[in-house]
Amino acid sequence: HQPARFLTLLLYLNEGMEGGETSFPRWANAETFHSLKVKPEAGKAVLFYSQLPDGNLDDFSQHAAEPVKVGEKWLINLWIWDPINE
Repeated sequence: HQPARFLTLLLYLNEGMEGGETSFPRWANAETFHSLKVKPEAGKAVLFYSQLPDGNLDDFSQHAAEPVKVGEKWLINLWIWDPINE
């Protein structure tokens, strides 16, 4: 019973940088298998679940912060953890 992040909320605080996207490389839909990249913009938020309804981890929620090439990236992340069952 190892605790895991259940939900993540990313809140972007600034914009105007080059690079810095949040990438979801395993994201897929009926049209493409290319990674989904979210461009940071002030006031924008991204919400995603790390677990499936049955409690297993969702491989499609794998994400990464792409490198910032010019400027700075500021964000707040809020992690909601799955409660530990004792």
